[in-house]
Amino acid sequence: MLLRSFIPVIKAVIFDMDGVLVDSESQHYRAHKAAIREQGGQLTKEFYSAHGVSRDPLLLYADVFPHRKNDKEFLEGIYRRKLQIYQELQHKEGILPVKPAVALAKYFYDKHMPLAVGTAVHRGEAINNLKTLGIDQYFQAIVTFDDVGVKRKPAPDIYLKVSELLNIPSRNCLVIEDSENGVKAALGAGMHTVVVPHEFTQTHNFSGAIIARSFEEIGEAFGKESGI
Repeated sequence: MLLRSFIPVIKAVIFDMDGVLVDSESQHYRAHKAAIREQGGQLTKEFYSAHGVSRDPLLLYADVFPHRKNDKEFLEGIYRRKLQIYQELQHKEGILPVKPAVALAKYFYDKHMPLAVGTAVHRGEAINNLKTLGIDQYFQAIVTFDDVGVKRKPAPDIYLKVSELLNIPSRNCLVIEDSENGVKAALGAGMHTVVVPHEFTQTHNFSGAIIARSFEEIGEAFGKESGI
């Protein structure tokens, strides 16, 4: 299926955040790795790519520490430490934009296309990231983990909530994702889905989605001139 084939029915575009709008996957990986190492475990980039990206962190930790997979307090303690380390990395290195994706969001915004963010992180982090990048005003809806309880991706709840808030049917929404679980969530919500893989997700299974080489390719399909 070609990206251009369903463009006529698209009435809203939904962006994932980490790995799409914000260049944060490396920071997430290093924070997970450090928090796990403090508990005597190891996390490789390959294992994180396969089992950690856009997944409930407690499930990742349970995979790393199978003998303590039922120790919720232990797993949640690692997660709290991961968040602390991640925030330290953001403070030190900054909140970094994926510039072509941000340019694409601005293009859609200028064209008056309804936009939203659907992310599995907590609301405070999402709002802070978008405000720091100066793009929070682009989005009519921002749906986060806090809005759907424990139903993280690959459950479709985040994207179904976006459809509800925008009051636009799922079949008229395009989701821009970067991970297998994100694609599953978007497709599960009945939305058209295009994925732009990166170094942590290039080996994922993106069945059912259109794979784009770049964010520029998505923009060009919608009529955006290259480099603008």
